[in-house]
Amino acid sequence: MNFIKENILKVMSFILRKLLNLPPNSSIIIFNGGLGNQLFQYTLALHLQQKYSKNIFFYDISKDYKIVHTSGISKIFKTKLKFLNSRKIPKFIKHTIFSKYFLKLNNFAFKIFEKKLFPLFVIDHHLKKINLNNHLVKSNFLSIFIGTWHTTINSYNDQIFEDLNFSKDFSIPYNSKNLFKSDFICLHIRRGDYVSHKKASKYHGNLNNEYFLNSVNLIRSKYENLPVFIFTDDPKWVKNNLQPHIRNSHLISSDLQDAEVDFFLMTKAKYFVVSNSTFSWWTAFLSKKKDKFIILPKKWFSKGEINSNLIYKYWSYKIIE
Repeated sequence: MNFIKENILKVMSFILRKLLNLPPNSSIIIFNGGLGNQLFQYTLALHLQQKYSKNIFFYDISKDYKIVHTSGISKIFKTKLKFLNSRKIPKFIKHTIFSKYFLKLNNFAFKIFEKKLFPLFVIDHHLKKINLNNHLVKSNFLSIFIGTWHTTINSYNDQIFEDLNFSKDFSIPYNSKNLFKSDFICLHIRRGDYVSHKKASKYHGNLNNEYFLNSVNLIRSKYENLPVFIFTDDPKWVKNNLQPHIRNSHLISSDLQDAEVDFFLMTKAKYFVVSNSTFSWWTAFLSKKKDKFIILPKKWFSKGEINSNLIYKYWSYKIIE
């Protein structure tokens, strides 16, 4: 990096850090999305703290979006997150650098042209791995991270995942304990905003029934005739359209059960059929079962196929169309 660019970064970082009242060597992570996305953003924070001794602050923009996610990391994990106080941020910063429109514009420019509109941003790519060992991140300059940060999961020290612990008061409901004593196939069907929200549907796509049925058959042929526990955000649809085609299956989710309960119960599985969802992905990741096996959909996005950047390096898995 040349002298002029270095000093521009230095000055911009100093001014913004002072305006936000942040200590040196700070990083801000834009906090958004449901439980799965939040976990990726949180593990990014753990990585930055461990490798670069960063002071991490989160800025929550979830209220600026139409899609409201009721599940959240603080409801299920023992975490200590420091959030920027929105009321203490100068208005001109909230309406420029931190506005959802400017953040979206930066995302678009980076994905199309791989260019940043604001030099202190570090921007994620939904399919390509981003190099976190760059000058801005390694320096003491203020850095602002935008994105989900799924593709960087394999570059972290495995030790940081030891901090992902469920809350002590989270346990298997009493009336379900007998069901969860033996191995089972966890089948997760994500619908919700993937079906009801036009933009989400266009971006993520919606998996067809053949994917789920073929995945269950493959696991049963490879291992044994295991019971299938179905988890979903649309139990009525699943009960009418999919469950009748899967013998020895149990619909665990209900309209009265919180997503956090589903998430916790899903981690008790040894075999997984995941949807194109970070919520689904993390339940397979957090399972402590030895020799677990995961099936993932080839179409992770409507216009993007899953690749090695999105799959945990130690998994035993199969990709199915």
